[in-house]
Amino acid sequence: TDMGSVKQSIGKLAIQTLKNTEDIEWIKENMVTKNDHNKVMTALDEVLHIVRRGDDERVVMNARLDRLDAQKADKTEVERLR
Repeated sequence: TDMGSVKQSIGKLAIQTLKNTEDIEWIKENMVTKNDHNKVMTALDEVLHIVRRGDDERVVMNARLDRLDAQKADKTEVERLR
């Protein structure tokens, strides 16, 4: 019975080793590498740069529109006073 117990233990170890190997293969296929992570972060940095540039352009445009509105109001006031 000792030999049967040893064979059974070896069988269990073999099965667990196969399962672990499958798990490791799945992890290797699905994990994110440092290079993958860096690519994603670079892309996000580029998107953030574009968004910030758009925000800056909107701020400048709003300031220009405010100045135009003020000039238009001044012209209207001058014409009303004439």
